[in-house]
This record gives sequence, structure tokens and C-alpha cells, in this order.
Amino acid sequence: MSGVAAVVVTYHCGERMDRLLPALLPQVQQVYIVDNGSDGVTVQCLQRIAGEYADRVTLLLNMDNLGVAAAQNQGIRKALARHFEWVLLLDDDSIPEPGMVACMLAAWKKSGDKRLGIVAPRLLEEKDNISGHYIIGWGGIFFTRRRLEAGKQLDVAMVIASGSMVRAEVFKTAGLMAEGFFIDSVDHEFCLRARRQGYRILAVGDAVLRHRQGDKQIFRLLGLPVVVSRHNETRRYYMFRNRMFVLRRHAARFPFLLLHEPLACLWDLMRIVGFEENKLSKLKSIVRGLADGMVSRVPQEARL
Repeated sequence: MSGVAAVVVTYHCGERMDRLLPALLPQVQQVYIVDNGSDGVTVQCLQRIAGEYADRVTLLLNMDNLGVAAAQNQGIRKALARHFEWVLLLDDDSIPEPGMVACMLAAWKKSGDKRLGIVAPRLLEEKDNISGHYIIGWGGIFFTRRRLEAGKQLDVAMVIASGSMVRAEVFKTAGLMAEGFFIDSVDHEFCLRARRQGYRILAVGDAVLRHRQGDKQIFRLLGLPVVVSRHNETRRYYMFRNRMFVLRRHAARFPFLLLHEPLACLWDLMRIVGFEENKLSKLKSIVRGLADGMVSRVPQEARL
């Protein structure tokens, strides 16, 4: 079967799927919703939606939170078993604009490049309508971060999972998501692994995904905006541990990580110390995450 199947991972999303599905269903052939042990309100909502669209929506309910990577793999395996050509990955807080999928498919066809394995949209933050940044490697340890404009396209180093559309053959060649990462850096690690197999990643400015990056607050420092997330201690542990995993696994092939990942860690530390609550407990979790990331076995990707 050709076409596009979407895999949406949900976690305590409440009724947000009532907004997402009407925007998504006109653009894909099948939707696989994988819930990671959400509360009863969310499960009831998902069961209602799956019943309304029973011919095109498949609901998979996990009793516990298995992590985003394992949940994505559940949906990906379902899509590949039905021989869909593309798999669109989405978070439950992302809303595709009309024509997003068609625009990405058109960009892939126009490229004529069989090594173009991942196509991603332009991310617009739902609250402030600002386009997200994309990372471009310059060679060696150097990289740049650029915003994507409408009408433009960028070859990028890696993208977030939500909104990215992956050709089925990439999973067959590079493997599935690394479930041991659990959450954070799962998408970046997969992108780097795909690139090691020779695939390109293209971000398309005319394809738009409205994306909400969790709970955040904007402060001002010397007149400049500083975006501060509200991640808890557990999330901070995984963020820093997994960055070390990415460095250990991919820095030899992609040296820009030797500069990018430490700078990202430093920037997070500055925001935590300067603006966030529970500083001490978060810093302890970060130290533990860095230590585990340096000595623990790097999780391997799942295979079909």
C-alpha cells in the first residue's frame, strides 16, 4: 500500500485530539494513536474518537508509560505491516496546517532524490507564531541555527519528531527508534542514524505545523527574550543523559555535536539557575544524568 500513515503518541492530552484529528485525517490514509498510560479522561476521549473514525483510526492503549520511542515504534510497526510508503510522526500537541503533508510530498517528488529520506515542516510555535530553528552543520565542529521562511527549503542536520515524515525504507535500513532513550533526543538520534546511512533531511517552509513546546515562560534578560521550560527533575535527567548518549554514538561521524551538545547543556543550565524553581533538585538530576550518560551502555535502536 502506498500513501501516508500517521503515528500520534498521546500522554494525558485530555481532549486535544478533538482539534488534531480533524486537521490530520484529510491529509493521511490511516492514523495510529498510541497512548502511553494516560488518565481515564484522556482514555475515554481517545476511545470515543477512535469509535467515531473506526475505519481510519487505530487506538493502541499502553497500561504504563513506555516512553515516546517505544510508543512510536508500536505505531510504526503497524504502518509498515500495511506497507505504507511514508510514516508521519506527531505529538498530541501539534496541529498540521491544511496541505502540510501534500506540500512535503511535493517537495520530495520535485527533488527527485531517492536519498531524501525525511521531510519536515516549518514549525510555528502555537502561542507566539514564531518559526522554530533548524540546525545546519558547516563541516567539522561548526554549525548554525536558522529559521525557515515560507517558500524556502533547508537541508538540515536533524529535526524533531513531531511533523517529520519518514520514508518506510529508512526504518528498514537504519532501524526504528532507540527505546532505551525513553524520551528526549530520540528524534535527533534517529535523524543522525539515518544520515549515517546516506539519507538527507529536508525542511520545507511551505509545509506548516503548529507546535506547542510544553509548558514554558518568557523572561527578559538585557532586553532579550529568554524562553524557559518547566521540565521537572526526571525530564532533566533524561535530557542530559541522552545528550551524552548522542555524543558517544555519533560525534565521531558528526563532529558538530562536540560543540552543539555542550552549548545546549550550558544554555539549559544558565536558564535553570537564573529563572527556574527547584534549582538544586534539578541540578542533582542533571549531574546524575550526565554521569549515567558517560558510563552506561548506549541504547541500540529497535529492529523490525
